[in-house]
Amino acid sequence: MANSERTIEDRLREEYFDLLPDVRRVLDELEADVRHCLVPISIRLDKYEKLVVTSRIKECESALDSVRRRQESPIFDRGQPVAVI
Repeated sequence: MANSERTIEDRLREEYFDLLPDVRRVLDELEADVRHCLVPISIRLDKYEKLVVTSRIKECESALDSVRRRQESPIFDRGQPVAVI
């Protein structure tokens, strides 16, 4: 394999990190929207109650592992397209 030839995993990692800033922006927007929608509920909570809104972005290697598990074999088949989740 020549140095200029990249694996499918390398291409998926590159795509992940290219998309990461947009994913973070969307995550922040969704959290803000959810918190805004919960304002009517949260103002009626008792002192000891609270609403916790949490979110996460799947780590790159965890996302790759997830794609691998969905493949028929544990390695990527270069002949078949890979669905990015």
